[in-house]
Amino acid sequence: MAGLMQTFPPRPDEQVTLANWRTYPFNVWAFHHVREIVPSADIANDPDAVWHLPCAPVDLVHSPQSSETPIFATEPIIPQMASDENLRRNR
Repeated sequence: MAGLMQTFPPRPDEQVTLANWRTYPFNVWAFHHVREIVPSADIANDPDAVWHLPCAPVDLVHSPQSSETPIFATEPIIPQMASDENLRRNR
């Protein structure tokens, strides 16, 4: 599916739509062209109205974690993700 959205009009099997834009292989093209698929609007930024949230850094290197409890447990959710990196890792 390297030819997604390359012709005009796009062939039905190569067309990225609201129904398929978040699934592979359509998401590869869609995430670079979200504004062309999903209605969106610019939201003005006022740099003088920024909320300064409190900062509480945590030392994850010297954190008292047991070896059985990973700090970031990503492995259980990786199979559920439809990302390019996940597809490359599992080929």
